[in-house]
Amino acid sequence: MRSLRARLLLAATLVLVLFMLLSGAALEQAFRSSAQQVQRDKMQALVYALLGAADAGDNETLTIPANALPDQKLARVQSGLSAIIYDAKGKVVWRSSNLEDPLPDLGAPPEVGGVDFLEFDNLFALSYGVRWAADSPGRTPPKPRKYTISVLEDKTPYRTQLGVFRRTLWIGLGI
Repeated sequence: MRSLRARLLLAATLVLVLFMLLSGAALEQAFRSSAQQVQRDKMQALVYALLGAADAGDNETLTIPANALPDQKLARVQSGLSAIIYDAKGKVVWRSSNLEDPLPDLGAPPEVGGVDFLEFDNLFALSYGVRWAADSPGRTPPKPRKYTISVLEDKTPYRTQLGVFRRTLWIGLGI
């Protein structure tokens, strides 16, 4: 009788441990997906804010005036947040003052209205394709030009948040 009890206890313990491991892995993956979606949404909101602050200069090229930056992190060195605007030929037409060289390779630009969200080893990048026409009073409107606005953000806060959740999750499940 003891042997049967011991085997049932062992089987129940193994099933419980397996269930806890699978539940923990599923919760961790759900949290990671949610955190990435929040990151993407935050970066996309910044792209829209940059578009709201954008202006066509005298040469009708899209630019962001330094006094109109929607987030002051774009002007602070080593803030972990930077932005860049490319024209249709891939030439840089504007970049935040804190963006360091070399510039990351973001691949092919998205189509107009398209969004590319990329994850690299040390940063997230979101690129948005836009068609822009300068609105100059008294002049014939120029032909719209295609630009790509890219926002880059350091992954350190994301990794920290993920690490805290992971530690809390596994300690809680372990107890």
